[in-house]
Amino acid sequence: MESAAEVSRPSIYIDMSIRQVIGVVIVGLTAGVVSWGLAAVIDQYILHGMLCQTMMTPQCQAVPSYSRSAAMLIAGLAAVFTLVQLQVFRPLLVAIGVVASLWGLGALIGSQPMFAEAGIYAGAFTLAYLAFTWIARLRSFWVSFVLMVALVAAVRFLLN
Repeated sequence: MESAAEVSRPSIYIDMSIRQVIGVVIVGLTAGVVSWGLAAVIDQYILHGMLCQTMMTPQCQAVPSYSRSAAMLIAGLAAVFTLVQLQVFRPLLVAIGVVASLWGLGALIGSQPMFAEAGIYAGAFTLAYLAFTWIARLRSFWVSFVLMVALVAAVRFLLN
C-alpha cells in the first residue's frame, strides 16, 4: 500500500493541454513562414537599398545574412507574445532556444526553390518550438535550462 506522500507527489512536468500543443504547432509554422518571408522583404526592400549602393561592397554580400537574422529575431519576439497568450510555461526561454538553435538556417539551406525554403523553415521552426516547449515544461528551472543549452549546442553542431 502506498503512503500519502507518494500519492500526492507532483509530476516533474507542468501539464499542457491539447489546445496549447496545437497552439505551439501553429506558432512554429507561423514563425517559420513569417521568418522566411520577412527575411526576403527586409533583404529586398530595406537592407539592399541601404547597403548596396555599389554591388562590390562587402556589406552588400552580407545583406542576406543580416536580413535573415533580423527576421528571425522579429518572428521570435512575436512568438513570445503568442506563447504568453497560450499560457505556455517559460515562453521567453523557449523562443531564445529556438532562435539560438536555428540561427543560420537560411545559409545552410542555400538557394532552394521558394516553396521548399518556406517548407524547410516552417518544419524546422515547428519541431524546434515543440522540442523547446516540451523541455521548458520541466518544473526545475536549472534542469530545463541545462537541457535547452545542450539541445541548442547539439542542433548548432548538426547545422554546421
